[in-house]
Amino acid sequence: MTNCQPCPKTSRSQCRSTRCRKPAGHLSGRYRFSRCEKASPDVEAESRDYGKLKVEEGAHVRGLHTETSWGANDVDLLSVGRDGRTVTVLQWGQMGDFKGAPVTAFKKTTTTAVNKLY
Repeated sequence: MTNCQPCPKTSRSQCRSTRCRKPAGHLSGRYRFSRCEKASPDVEAESRDYGKLKVEEGAHVRGLHTETSWGANDVDLLSVGRDGRTVTVLQWGQMGDFKGAPVTAFKKTTTTAVNKLY
């Protein structure tokens, strides 16, 4: 999912984002969302992994914060859950950053949605 490539100076694999100098494989927890930044140079994006939920066959929650050069600040929470062959995707968003994101409530909503699939 990352756009990592060998660094021309060290030949070690590095993230393409100019703000991220972590080695490749740094996808656990918090990381820069460099593909989004590459597509729109005036946008800085950060993704957070809020983990798996123990519901039916599982669900996963992630967050995405974007900030533009002109000052727009947005945060989105996304989750994907599965029960059998049925998959559900939930998305929530608002202006602001991760501090204002209702992660606990969103996890509860995801759990409820996946439980109601079947």
